Amino acid sequence: MGEKSVTSHPHEPDSFFVGEVYNVDERMLSSLDRLEDAPSYYIRREESIQSGREPLKCWLYVLPNFKPELLSLKCLESYSAKDPSIGKYVERHLRTDEDSRNYYSDVKQP
Repeated sequence: MGEKSVTSHPHEPDSFFVGEVYNVDERMLSSLDRLEDAPSYYIRREESIQSGREPLKCWLYVLPNFKPELLSLKCLESYSAKDPSIGKYVERHLRTDEDSRNYYSDVKQP
């Protein structure tokens, strides 16, 4: 079970984000890397977070080289694949490699 955490952004101390913290082993990290398409899309890096207790070292998935205009979009506080306003979710095993990468140019800078 994940522990919900509210913490500040490591490089913007006045901001915060909500996330979940899990204790995982190397095998699970490898599976998460595949899920997050790291390092092709996201990169995984270790950061120290503050979540109301002692600082905790965690792996975070970060999107490098994103288009700055993404920051002006509405931030989703939560996500549900059943929310029709977000768009249809396609399960990963049903996606082709081409389908999976079609969104890269929408999000990342060349």
